Amino acid sequence: NVDEGESDKRAAARELGEETGLGAVGALLEVGHTNRFEKEIAGKSVRFEETLWAAIVPLGAPVKLSPEHVDSRWVSGAEAVEMVAHDGCKEGVRLALGAIEARLR
Repeated sequence: NVDEGESDKRAAARELGEETGLGAVGALLEVGHTNRFEKEIAGKSVRFEETLWAAIVPLGAPVKLSPEHVDSRWVSGAEAVEMVAHDGCKEGVRLALGAIEARLR
């Protein structure tokens, strides 16, 4: 989530650090995609909007997960696309891979 007065990019960097421990070693790239969805919470429909960012980190960088996550592993881009459940997320992963490939050229 984006804290008051915080830019989307700063929020993405903070979340990357909080959830994976990779914040200080990653470069963030704009993906140009916003994932929008609704989820039922406590009997009410809540609307979510997530601006996607791609992170470039050193290959094999050690991940330190936050307590809200239980597992991590490094996978190929194709595997990452297949791992996510929703079409909007799959599209976000594809766009993130494209942003990374363009940056590395």
